[in-house]
Amino acid sequence: TNLIGTRNVADASRKCHAIAMIQVSTDKAVNPIGVMGATKRLGELYCQALDIENCGESGATRFFTVRFGNVLGSSGSVVPLFQRQLRDRLPLTVTHPDMTRFFMTIHEAVGLVLQTANAALSRNPRCGRIFVLDMGEPIKVVDIAHRMIKLSGLEPGVDAKVKFIGTRPGEKLFEQLFDKSERRRQSEIA
Repeated sequence: TNLIGTRNVADASRKCHAIAMIQVSTDKAVNPIGVMGATKRLGELYCQALDIENCGESGATRFFTVRFGNVLGSSGSVVPLFQRQLRDRLPLTVTHPDMTRFFMTIHEAVGLVLQTANAALSRNPRCGRIFVLDMGEPIKVVDIAHRMIKLSGLEPGVDAKVKFIGTRPGEKLFEQLFDKSERRRQSEIA
């Protein structure tokens, strides 16, 4: 889905002469250690290559990539998992006490993608750019678990416990937004 699906949509965008295609990527594409991150990174590279290939060609489809971290409440988010565990009076499962992630709300993610699209199309940025959204500082997953316990009117460690279950194969303790080979440039997006 990440690689072949991206290629199919990108090729279709170019074939129908779309103004632009925006690929939503993930921080897992930076220094990937799993299939999901590697396929997202390859999708990024494919879109970058298409954008560079058509650079300066009048009427050519532009290809933009937006990269950000975890979206709270989305499928695969830790929030619905913690909610189910709290509802069922189970311990909240966290992989490691030092596990950190970048988080944003669905509303923030959609708004930032739309702002990026607007800025990218109106300012005609240089070809092959990847827009990396400012996610702020990463947050410890265990802190999210404790906050959710408190928001449920419970006391962490007393009414609801956190259980550390260990990292899965290929799972990172922390995510990065930039590869060391990428140069960061500030954009004008507000």
